[in-house]
Amino acid sequence: AEVKKAYRVLAMMYHPDKFSSLGDEAIRQATESMKQINMAWDVVKEARGMR
Repeated sequence: AEVKKAYRVLAMMYHPDKFSSLGDEAIRQATESMKQINMAWDVVKEARGMR
């Protein structure tokens, strides 16, 4: 439950839509961060047999 909560907090914090007013570079960085966060979450889900 803790890991899922941490994932959600990070996903909300780095979601590219939150950076739309800050320009293309900020959106690009947020998108890259979200990709890494989502890949890590996928690894956790696989390890726990959630997928």
